[in-house]
Amino acid sequence: MNLLCPIVSGLLTAFSFSSDKNAFLVFLSLIPLFHSIRKTKRKFLYMFIYASVLHLTSVSWIVNATEFLPFEKEKNFIFLLLFLIVIAVAEGVIIAFPFIFWENVRKNDTCDIFSFSALYILGEFIQEYIPYISFPWIRLSAVVAQKEIIIQSASLLGGLFVSFIIASINGLICVILENLIFKKQIHIPIIFLSLILCFDIVFGATRIKTLNYKEDTAVLLVQGNFSGEEKRTFDKNEITEKYLRLSYNNLSPDVKLVIFPETAMPFSFNEHNDGTKTVSKFARKNDVTILTGICTYEEEKIFNSAVAFYPDGTFSEAYSKRILVPFGEKIWFYDTLLKIMPDVFGEMSTFTEGTSPLPIETEIGKIGVVICYESIYPRIARSTVRNDAEIISIISNDSWFGESNAMYQHHNHAILRAVENNRYVLRVSSTGVTSVISPTGEITDYAEPFKEETLKAYVTTIKKRSLYSIIGDIIIIPSATIFIYSVILYFLQGNKKLPYPQH
Repeated sequence: MNLLCPIVSGLLTAFSFSSDKNAFLVFLSLIPLFHSIRKTKRKFLYMFIYASVLHLTSVSWIVNATEFLPFEKEKNFIFLLLFLIVIAVAEGVIIAFPFIFWENVRKNDTCDIFSFSALYILGEFIQEYIPYISFPWIRLSAVVAQKEIIIQSASLLGGLFVSFIIASINGLICVILENLIFKKQIHIPIIFLSLILCFDIVFGATRIKTLNYKEDTAVLLVQGNFSGEEKRTFDKNEITEKYLRLSYNNLSPDVKLVIFPETAMPFSFNEHNDGTKTVSKFARKNDVTILTGICTYEEEKIFNSAVAFYPDGTFSEAYSKRILVPFGEKIWFYDTLLKIMPDVFGEMSTFTEGTSPLPIETEIGKIGVVICYESIYPRIARSTVRNDAEIISIISNDSWFGESNAMYQHHNHAILRAVENNRYVLRVSSTGVTSVISPTGEITDYAEPFKEETLKAYVTTIKKRSLYSIIGDIIIIPSATIFIYSVILYFLQGNKKLPYPQH
């Protein structure tokens, strides 16, 4: 019966991530898990079940991306269903891994709450870094990203700190309810709960009130509204002309920067091709810089990049995407698969990862570019800010999400990146969500999804860095310490000799 508890928690957490209206449930969703996991020795299993159910339900939109694979539609669906199961199992193992030896460091209810929360965010942290299967899509902090007052603490210690707070609140409420039922003292967990809530709310309200930037720089964000199928089948000149027409119709003298989405330009960057000449001519004629997603080449390598077209006819150095979408952009073991299934994988190409975190220079300041999938990785946005980016621009192609809630889940990560790094985020997506996000996470303007639309936004460049952008995920040090301590205790106890038998 206790195995139902992690299942319920996984489903509740997934439901809280399905819509901003349900987000408050994340402060209660871990209660069944926390209640049950302390009563079993199978802690890894309970966490595995919870995390697998969470991913299996929250990431189910993956099976709808059938048009992006080379097989027949039915085979694409089967492949994506298997891919979803692999993700659920892999992420279940990752989240559960820190809890293998948790039993060895358990002390009492209050200590257990905080050690549980610390190990939970250790799992979220590992999600970001483990090769091949990294996928930090479902962090507790991402669930509450649109609750502006709650997420301000991310500017101190990152989104993991917000996740730690959420997990701790769940544990404290669980202990309070248990103690009420069994008529035990509740003052200690109530004190801790009050302190955590007061800190987070007071700090959030104070930061929102005291941050007062003068938004004096105009930029234009262009949402062309091309689906994946249209990008493949439409005439390339028609796509280019549409972006330029939307820009021209909405330009004003104070706009010095126009931003297009990921791979908006349907040609590969080359100073001498017609597409490049067309965009460059537009930039010169209208005295504006155009920052656009575009493919670039280096010998036989292809990159998913961003390039700025300057008003003087020159171009910026390309920023190239550093984390690629598995099988969408990066096919692991491509050479081997090509030999096994040449008819299938011969029709597919694989991108190469970029390496440089340097921002792109523009007339309005240094723009730190983050491309699509990279926005779910906090270290990518943080690295460009550490290299003096004054504004973050997230360019994305979310058309393959369709109308699923994945589009909004993805957008939630952009909100966290704004708060974590104390920067305006200009998010430009092919079909949505295109938005302007302030350094406090407020969505100051957005374009209606699935429409041709532009946003004229007023922002400002910021040089001052947040504490998090300076120190990074230092919060993970106590979490790792607890885990290492649990491992040491396990082996010390396991190697302890039995007492000499008495006869």
